[in-house]
Amino acid sequence: MRRTYRITFNCIVALAIWAIISNIPAHAKKIVIKLASAAPVNNITLTTIEGDGLSSEHTIAVIFKRNVEVRSNGEIEVKIFPNSQLGSEKELWQSTQEGIIQMTTSSCGALSNFVPEWLAFTTPYLYDSPHVMLKVLHGPVGQKFKNLVIKKIGVRILAESFFGFRHFMNGVKPIHSPGDTHGLKIRVMETPEMVKMVEGLGAQAVPIDWSELYTALQQKVVDGWENSFAGIIQSKTYEVQKYVVTDGHTNNVLPLSINEKFFQSLSPDHQRIIIESASEAIDAFKGTLAIGNTLWVDELKKLGIEIYTPTAEEMKQFRELAQKAVNPYIISIIGKEWVNEVATAVRQAAEEYYKGN
Repeated sequence: MRRTYRITFNCIVALAIWAIISNIPAHAKKIVIKLASAAPVNNITLTTIEGDGLSSEHTIAVIFKRNVEVRSNGEIEVKIFPNSQLGSEKELWQSTQEGIIQMTTSSCGALSNFVPEWLAFTTPYLYDSPHVMLKVLHGPVGQKFKNLVIKKIGVRILAESFFGFRHFMNGVKPIHSPGDTHGLKIRVMETPEMVKMVEGLGAQAVPIDWSELYTALQQKVVDGWENSFAGIIQSKTYEVQKYVVTDGHTNNVLPLSINEKFFQSLSPDHQRIIIESASEAIDAFKGTLAIGNTLWVDELKKLGIEIYTPTAEEMKQFRELAQKAVNPYIISIIGKEWVNEVATAVRQAAEEYYKGN
């Protein structure tokens, strides 16, 4: 009888322990998120900005990490891999798609390799305010595109910012209108739409990798290039260039994205923390860019860079020539529907934004 009692008691204890373990919430087990970017490291405190300063989207990763880890009470850990440690932007999109990493800040410029419909948003001179584009991305057309990204590659865009409008910079002469670009060799990203845009404006497009840019400008392999003020500051090309024309031909969008399968595996509480932290991290980066895009102009002028703002007539010339060269290519890739839908959404967003509706 005593032996039977001991066996029964031991079984009861074992069952009780199993019941306790099996009822521990799934999120009690630490979740690790690998968040990778191509951005160089910066460190922003209440009083200092160190490293790569205001121009680095590393800001997004750091703020996201801190908010997620605090709000999840340590149940989620975010590991940051900056400065292309895990690959180029294109490779990071692919790694996020495959679930090798869970999140990335890779730009939409590289996303078009996987979801070509993004090309409709890259039409040159499509809009003149980043706030207009953000209204489009937050509206029906933007949501339709985000749903397409989930469907095609299994990645969810949580929130998006922008790098700033891209401008032409060169070391030969001031550019006021498209006619001034004739004879210049301009470095571009290795994408057909950028090549066609530059050639449509009358210059020679030369695709060169980012890592070789400074040397190519210094040795005059090319005469100039195009990027945002953030890119100019990051690359330090102001050391070997002289002139900037603020034509704002495109504005590369920067999302914070997550593998959809991983996101759906999270509890509702953890999903909410991820969504809110992503939005706040993106908002913080928008703020640093707003400060930078104001202060960088003054800084570049102090460094001897001549900055020219085109007139309305000159901008019209840029727009007509560039769109004539690029739009047929984009339509040949994705068709007219997306191009027309995005263009209509931009016009409507601009009307609402400037009328205050």
